[in-house]
Amino acid sequence: MIGVNGSLIWNDNQMQGWRENDIFYFEGRENGIDFERELTVLYSTEDTLVVYYCVDSMGLESSGVLVMSSVSRLKPERVARV
Repeated sequence: MIGVNGSLIWNDNQMQGWRENDIFYFEGRENGIDFERELTVLYSTEDTLVVYYCVDSMGLESSGVLVMSSVSRLKPERVARV
């Protein structure tokens, strides 16, 4: 977004991630803040990845589960496992 004075209000987001065994590493720059995160893989198939995260960002802690998928709906036979 460009401000009224022509300057960039939000920095561009640059992120990358990779998986090593049961850890998904995620790092980059989001709105001007550098970050590194390690997410624990709880469930993985060819089209779905479920990870647990616990992060501390600027003094605020948060944790939860993130479901990432290349399909728009979870297959019914996988619901119980996820």
